[in-house]
Amino acid sequence: MSDSGPVGTGKQEVTHADRILFKTRDPMVATVYHNALHIGKTFCGASPVEHFVSRTKHHENACRIGKGLGIKRSQLIGIVGRHAHDLVARKRLVLTVIELDDIPRFDRRIQEHGTDASSSGKPSGIKATETGAGQWGTALSMACAYLGLDLKVFMVKCSYEQKPFRREVMRTYGASVTPSPSNTTNVGRAILAKDPDTTGSLGCAISEAVEVATTTPGYRYVLGSVLNQVLLHQSVIGLETKIALDKYGITPDIIIGCAGGGSNLGGLIAPFMGEKLRGEKDYRFIAVEPASCPSFTRGVFAYDFCDTGMVCPLAKMYTLGSGFIPSANHAGGLRYHGMSPILSQLYHDGLMEARSVEQTSVFEAAEYFARTEGILPAPESSHAICAAIDEALKCKETGEEKTIVFGLTGTGYFDLVAYQKFNDHEMTDIIPTDEQLAASIAKLPKVAE
Repeated sequence: MSDSGPVGTGKQEVTHADRILFKTRDPMVATVYHNALHIGKTFCGASPVEHFVSRTKHHENACRIGKGLGIKRSQLIGIVGRHAHDLVARKRLVLTVIELDDIPRFDRRIQEHGTDASSSGKPSGIKATETGAGQWGTALSMACAYLGLDLKVFMVKCSYEQKPFRREVMRTYGASVTPSPSNTTNVGRAILAKDPDTTGSLGCAISEAVEVATTTPGYRYVLGSVLNQVLLHQSVIGLETKIALDKYGITPDIIIGCAGGGSNLGGLIAPFMGEKLRGEKDYRFIAVEPASCPSFTRGVFAYDFCDTGMVCPLAKMYTLGSGFIPSANHAGGLRYHGMSPILSQLYHDGLMEARSVEQTSVFEAAEYFARTEGILPAPESSHAICAAIDEALKCKETGEEKTIVFGLTGTGYFDLVAYQKFNDHEMTDIIPTDEQLAASIAKLPKVAE
């Protein structure tokens, strides 16, 4: 890359863009730009604002990979918002993709043909859902606010306490937010009776939301992760990424995503995995999960309940047992005992890799990324960042040229308690022992296959 100065001219107009995927020829581990000014469109509510990212000096610890490193960025001023499908190309910006995950696309057809439409033509009924770190709950509460729908959110207890501002965003949109497990449901009371001090998990929150939806007139359950239809909806992430890469003739060697229930990762890799299954191209896919909840790397591939209360159907997946409650780490969106059945089968068949990383290593990567790129990543996203850095450093050591793409799934501005713990050297790593996992796995339902 030459040093001819910043790029600030020749901008292309973007009609609807919410986030940016950077791909450079001269990147740092987390895409640092060398003497360049990259300008992209973003949205704050309905009003477009200019977003500037600049670098005037290549960092002394830069990792020169030859082909480069890309980010699929999925965040918008701290709000998890609507899908957008536009690209911005720059003179020194090989790839820019902007997209926001997790919010359902609602349109007039829902009002006209919804199964519970009222005489006024507007959807009626109350929606119930679960949320871990609160990103899905925030997205759904925004959508429900737009349509005048009530929403009840069961938020994993430790995240409810660690991320009060995410909770308040949901309440601002009109949602009712309850820490899970709670005393408001039978399954919540049963879980608390066994362990009054439990920090909860996504499995607990799913159980409570399903119970409310199935036992209370007018309620409907809305699922945010794990199952096939959610991965299908999230495939827009991968489709956008692939369209952008194809436009510029870029073929990634490695695609990395964080893995909790698997919806974001599944969406990111979907079109690329299709090419691999058809024998058209070969990619490395890496799922990155917390060492405190290692479903892929230390779980078993077996039939299990999708929820802690055992009210949902069984699914064959990599699991630690539906009763497993992870330690209260700060990546609330990844604290799930199981994994997407689709991703589980792909992993079982050897079509993708998985690794687990400790919480302190994740935040070291997050801090490095923030200081390099000026973007504060969510703890969940930082798992992918950590693995991307590791892979980039391997390229530096071997001299290989590889293109690495990873998903940046959320903002960290509602996770400042976690960053404070890290900065104050109060963060610890709690990893389950083999004995703890064996005891949980031993309780799996006995299913003849």
